[in-house]
Amino acid sequence: MPMALAMGAGKLAPAQKSRACQPLCPRKKISLCIDQSNTESGKPPIIADKSCSFSNYKTSKDKASWDMRCDGQMQMKGSGQIKFNDNEYSGSTEMEMDMGDGESMRMKQIFSAKRLGDC
Repeated sequence: MPMALAMGAGKLAPAQKSRACQPLCPRKKISLCIDQSNTESGKPPIIADKSCSFSNYKTSKDKASWDMRCDGQMQMKGSGQIKFNDNEYSGSTEMEMDMGDGESMRMKQIFSAKRLGDC
């Protein structure tokens, strides 16, 4: 069984925190659905820009990790990890963005999600 389904397929309510703008950034309330097709796609159950691609996606019973690269207007690369429990998960991504002139900015995003029910 894919590890994300060990948590239980269904509708999730992810919450995200970014240290780059706290305490100014409000928490976003969104929902997404995961099921068998999502867990087999090689993409973690996180919100990411459509320009982002994922590689080196590894799963175990209750954990997942990956590398990611975003090639949109703001080019970034980094990695992430998630730990799943019965009806929730938590994790983080660490990204580095090229600012030009040899400068870069590092960002860490912490997120969690709770299962709301069926999709």
